[in-house]
This record gives sequence, C-alpha cells and structure tokens, in this order.
Amino acid sequence: MSRVCEAEGMDTLAACFNYQSIVSKHARFVDRPFVREVLRKSASAQTLLDVGTGPGLIPLSLGKARPDLAIHAVDLSANMLALAQLEACEQGVDDRIVFEQADAKALPYPDDSFDGVICHAMLHHLADPTVALKEMVRVLRPGGRMLVKDIRRPPAWAIPLCVTLLGGAMGYSRDEKGIYEESLRAAYTADEIRAVVRGTPGLAGASVRRTFPAHFTIECTKN
Repeated sequence: MSRVCEAEGMDTLAACFNYQSIVSKHARFVDRPFVREVLRKSASAQTLLDVGTGPGLIPLSLGKARPDLAIHAVDLSANMLALAQLEACEQGVDDRIVFEQADAKALPYPDDSFDGVICHAMLHHLADPTVALKEMVRVLRPGGRMLVKDIRRPPAWAIPLCVTLLGGAMGYSRDEKGIYEESLRAAYTADEIRAVVRGTPGLAGASVRRTFPAHFTIECTKN
C-alpha cells in the first residue's frame, strides 16, 4: 500500500486539542521512552532543538529532568505552540524552553547551532522528509547527536485493526481514531525511510532501527 500524505501542520484549535489528548494517552508507551533515550544519549549536551514539537510534551519532560539544558522547540502550527507554551507555564519550565514557529524544511538557525537535535512523530507529516533531515543535520554541531523517531506504516489490512484495537486500548475518541488512522496511512515503512536516509547528505553514517511498539528511530552523530 502506498502512503497517503496528510497536512503538514494542524491549524485548527480542535485538531490541536485532539492531538494533545492523543499524546497524553499514549505518552507512557511512546513519548516517555523517547525522552529517556534522549536523556541517556545527550547527557553532555547543553543546547537542544526539538523539531515538530507539537503540544510540547517532550521538551517539557526534558526541561524538568535537565534544568541546565537550553531547549528550543519549533512547530509549524501557531495554535499547537500556544498549547505547548501554556503547558510550560503551568509546569513551571517556561524559562527553560523557547517555543518558535518555524518550518522544519527551513530552520531559522545558523549552521552548527545545537549540541543535539531531536524529532518525534513529525516526519510522517512531510511529503518528502529529505529537506527537513538535511536541515536538522545542518544546525547540529560536529560531534552532536540527532535522534528522530516516527511511526511505521503497517500493511493496509492491518490499519483498521490497529485503529480499532490499539486506538480502543488507548481510549481514543472517534475523532482521535480518525487522526490516528490518517497518521498510519501517512507513515513511512522502515525500508522507505532507509532509502531516504541513504539519499540524504550528512546522514551517510546514520542508523535506522525498528523501535517498539511500531516505530523507527534514525540516529546519527555529525562528523
């Protein structure tokens, strides 16, 4: 089954609230393990960029765990950033995170700006992630680590089962199940993303591995 592209950004408040609800429901199994991996592999980093931050759960968690870490978080959606900023203020970490509206394909930072660059559940929003991955490498300092995690597209026959079973287990509403199904259809397979990585300058040494429960992770250290 070919992938079905979805919108790059979520513009309406309703869509943003639904997505924030989805993230909060699956955070234990999806987002928090990624946060732990970032903390483990970026222990010496002092500056970090989160690309496609959405409602900001990941930088919020990182900000609480690492008060010394200077975090920038970008997203295409102004409404999504407003939710993230509000949550940062409520959790008392708004002084540790700079939220900025930006396109992942044209990051507003000079070359070699950050010790680490992360991206979680954003690549499947892009028709072609090559430019965004090149931008992430560009703003990463030599010796810095990039970690990118996203969902894998299952076979076509499995998508309704995933929506019904996993969406039901997570307690997704009808609208949230719709968002989940769109994301599954827009996701890349591991083989597709490996082909993208092979063709992206700066990612020659990157690894692509399958990640539990149904994700892939791209990891590289910039030369």
